[in-house]
Amino acid sequence: MNGSANTHNTNDLPYEVDVTFVTDAEMAALNRNYRHKNRPTDVLSFAQMEGPDFIGDGGHTDSRLLGDIIISLETAQRQASQLRHDLATEVAFLGVHGALHLLGYDHMTASDRRVMWKWQEAIFEEIKPRVASLG
Repeated sequence: MNGSANTHNTNDLPYEVDVTFVTDAEMAALNRNYRHKNRPTDVLSFAQMEGPDFIGDGGHTDSRLLGDIIISLETAQRQASQLRHDLATEVAFLGVHGALHLLGYDHMTASDRRVMWKWQEAIFEEIKPRVASLG
């Protein structure tokens, strides 16, 4: 990026996502506090910017922070075993799922679910060869 911080076009900025790996106990506490569900889940996303604020740069000059993705490694490992793939594959899939939530996608209705799943599958298929090379 060239130019000073006050003249840049925020559309040219890279996006930033913070990813944190937690235990099931830590995830259950987050899920209880934020979703009022007293159990662990595989992934939670906390958007930094929503609605009209999403267009801006959130006060960052070098990137736009989309938000946080929290993944329970214990739950991810169980799911990986159930689905008969490795942990890296499951974590990558959960990362894609969480990132789509940060971008405003959701799966509360059948229509929204179809759209989100379509993107999720397309993105995961694109990164799958890189994930496979990690193992």
